[in-house]
Amino acid sequence: MYFQFRFPDCTNSVDGLYSLGECEPRFLTCSGGVARIMDCPPDLVYNEREQICDWWHNLIGCEGSGSGDGSGNEEASGDGDASGYEDEPELLRNVCENLDDGVYSSGGCTSYYFICTSNSPRFLTCPTPLFYDSSNQQCSWKVFVEECKEVHRYDSTDFESSGEQSSGEGSGENTPTCDDKSDGIYPIDVCATNFLTCSGGVARLMDCPNPLVFNPTLLVCDWSRNVHGCAGLVQPKAQCVEDGYFSFGQCSAEFTACTNGRAILMFCPAGLKFSQKTQMCDYEQNVLDCQKASGD
Repeated sequence: MYFQFRFPDCTNSVDGLYSLGECEPRFLTCSGGVARIMDCPPDLVYNEREQICDWWHNLIGCEGSGSGDGSGNEEASGDGDASGYEDEPELLRNVCENLDDGVYSSGGCTSYYFICTSNSPRFLTCPTPLFYDSSNQQCSWKVFVEECKEVHRYDSTDFESSGEQSSGEGSGENTPTCDDKSDGIYPIDVCATNFLTCSGGVARLMDCPNPLVFNPTLLVCDWSRNVHGCAGLVQPKAQCVEDGYFSFGQCSAEFTACTNGRAILMFCPAGLKFSQKTQMCDYEQNVLDCQKASGD
C-alpha cells in the first residue's frame, strides 16, 4: 500500500519535543515554528512521557516491537532460526526476575546497563563515549572498565589509528608517560584540552570534546569558566541569538541547541559528527567541517 509522508507542522506548536507515534524511533522538535525530525540512537524509541530516547521494553505497548528490524522477517522465516528472536523480548522482560534491586551491566564491554526495581527492569545507556563499569556501578572511560581491558589488548591499534594515543614519535617533546603513576586520569597542563589516562602502565592522551577543557579537580571535561586558572581566558560562549542547532565546528560530535535564548550542549550518537549544513548527525565523510579538517 502506498503511503505518502506528510512533514509535521510546528506553526502553532509551543517549542519542545513531540512524539511522531507509538514505538517510533524518531521524534519531532519544534523551535521557533521550525520543525525538525530527529532520530533516536539504534534500538531505542521515543518516550513521550519522559521526553527521552528509551528502550522499547520501558514503553507500554512496545514490548514486542524491538526484537526485529521491522521488515517482517520473523513471520516470514517460518519455524527456523527466527524462533530465538520471538523468545528474546520475554527473556529481556524477565531479566530482573531472580535479581535483587540494584544496577546491573548488560554484560561484557558495553555502554548499556539496567536497573532492577521490584523485579521490573529499566534499560539505560551511558553517555557517549563512556562504558558501564559494573565494579564501581558507574559510567566510565573504556580504558578503566575491567570488562573492556581484554578488548583493549586486542584492538589497541584503534587508539593509534584514531589519534587518541600519543606514541611520542614526531609528537614533540615531553610526551606524557605513566612512569610511577597508578591507574587513573591525570591532567596534562592548566586549561588543557586533553588529558592523560594510565592503565597497566600504558599512557594514552584523550581529547576533551570541543570547546571543553580538562578539570583536574573533578577529573572530567568541563567548561573553562569552571576550571581554576582558566578564568582569564576568553570563554567560548554558545551564541543563542536565534533558536536552532549550531555546530562547534572542527568536525565535532557536539553541538548547541538553542531554545528561547537558552543554550543546551548536545551530543551525536557514537561514530557520528554534527553537520551544520544538514542540521543532523552524520558520518564524517558527509560533514563539511570534517572534510576541511582532513584537508580534502
